[in-house]
Amino acid sequence: MELETVTDHRGYVADLVDCYESHDWWAGRTADDIERAVEHSDVFVGLVDSTDRLVAGTRVLTDFVYYGKIYDIVVHEDVRDEAIARQLLDDVTGHRSLADVQTLYLTCEAELTDFYESCGFTEQEAASEMVTMGYDG
Repeated sequence: MELETVTDHRGYVADLVDCYESHDWWAGRTADDIERAVEHSDVFVGLVDSTDRLVAGTRVLTDFVYYGKIYDIVVHEDVRDEAIARQLLDDVTGHRSLADVQTLYLTCEAELTDFYESCGFTEQEAASEMVTMGYDG
C-alpha cells in the first residue's frame, strides 16, 4: 500500500477519530477533544492512502532541544500492520523540526517493546529512583 505523509491534520480530523475508535482503549474520545489535542501538539505526522483517507497518525510534544514525547501512535484497524507503523515512526524520527531533539520518548505496552526496539528505540533505565506522577485535575 502506497501512503503519503502529511503534517497538517486539518481536513483529516474525522479520519483520525476513526483511527482512534478502531482501538478499544481510545474509543470514546470526541472529535473536538482529538482536534484540540492535535492542534496543541508541536508536531503531527499522518499517513494517507490513495483516496486521501488518513489511516495512521501520531503527535509529538517537545521543547525542540532536549526532549520530545511521541503520543498516540495509531494505525486504523483496517490497514494495521508493522510496515505502516514503521513508516509512521520513520517519518516522525526523520521530521526536520525534530532533528535537534536529543531524545524522543514514547510509552508502549510491554508486548510492543520488541517492535519499537526494531525501529531504533531503546528501553530507558531511570537515572535515579524517579517515579512518574500524574494529576487528574
